[in-house]
Amino acid sequence: MNMESSTARDQHELLQIRGLKKWFPVKKGIVKRKKGYVKAVDGIDLDIYKGETLGLVGESGCGKTTFSRMLLRLIDPTDGEIILDGQNMLSIRGKELHKMRKEIQMIFQDPYSSLNPKLRVSSIIAEPLVIHKYGSKAEIRKKVAETMEDVGLRADQARRYPHEFSGGQRQRIMIAKALILDPDIILCDEPVSALDVSIRSQILNLLKDIQRERELTYLFVSHDLSVIEYMCDRIAVMYLGRIVELSTRDELYKNPSHPYTQALLSGIPVPDPTAKSKRIILTGDVPSPVNPPSGCHFRTRCGAAQSVCAERVPESTDIGGGHLVKCHLFGEFADQLRDAAAKSKEEGGMANA
Repeated sequence: MNMESSTARDQHELLQIRGLKKWFPVKKGIVKRKKGYVKAVDGIDLDIYKGETLGLVGESGCGKTTFSRMLLRLIDPTDGEIILDGQNMLSIRGKELHKMRKEIQMIFQDPYSSLNPKLRVSSIIAEPLVIHKYGSKAEIRKKVAETMEDVGLRADQARRYPHEFSGGQRQRIMIAKALILDPDIILCDEPVSALDVSIRSQILNLLKDIQRERELTYLFVSHDLSVIEYMCDRIAVMYLGRIVELSTRDELYKNPSHPYTQALLSGIPVPDPTAKSKRIILTGDVPSPVNPPSGCHFRTRCGAAQSVCAERVPESTDIGGGHLVKCHLFGEFADQLRDAAAKSKEEGGMANA
């Protein structure tokens, strides 16, 4: 079963990802012989629906950024399909690919290193228009001025250089550059992680306002679960190159089902100092993507792992309302695992007696 939520199946599938993989070869020695692969993305099936914000969350190094860059064709996948509005992006080249890239843009994580310090803001924002031969210089200037105003910048700031702006203003410049071609979908790669806390809410609200006005679709990549909860309609949880849980925002935060998701959500700070929360501490280190565990990648850190978890990759199981989980606790081996857990608990009780 694809990791696809049934709650959105009546919507238009703007972006379909099927079996997406990216394995980077590892080479060693003088002759650079191939010794293995870094399995950054290891088989992802996912649909993104028009007008929604899909959140992608997971620990650093789980493959979130690699996944989003493949959608832009900045990195070519090892295997799989990326279908944008019915057309496979991996089967096109040259002018067709150049044209399709107008439909999907990206807001990068660091507004400080993402802007060319030698160019004026007007040139930075106008660059996509020039590349795609939008129109005359006057038309480009008009489009740049309108887009700057849409993101909360003044048109008279267009002649300035990036170092003359604050961090929040620089991220507004990045948003303007992503919007300038009127894309259908924007990939937001940790768009507020480099900003002060006081500025984050302004940028997040700006993104929401722009989405509503322009009917945009977002893939929102972040490790900040509070930001994900505020921004997203659906959430996909990623661990070591795989999607392990997918659900609507409200259902996921109310009923996290995969052990990894439960551990992530247990770490969210509670604003009430009198409230008691139970933090789930994961044992062991994150496995290397060069040599990930067999079967379920999470089994080496999971307190509920059994022998079947090492033998088979868990299938995606719908536990109700389109809430999908890749865990043997909910699949065909669920009864077997529960019996094993009950037996272990019973034996432990007898030993204590």
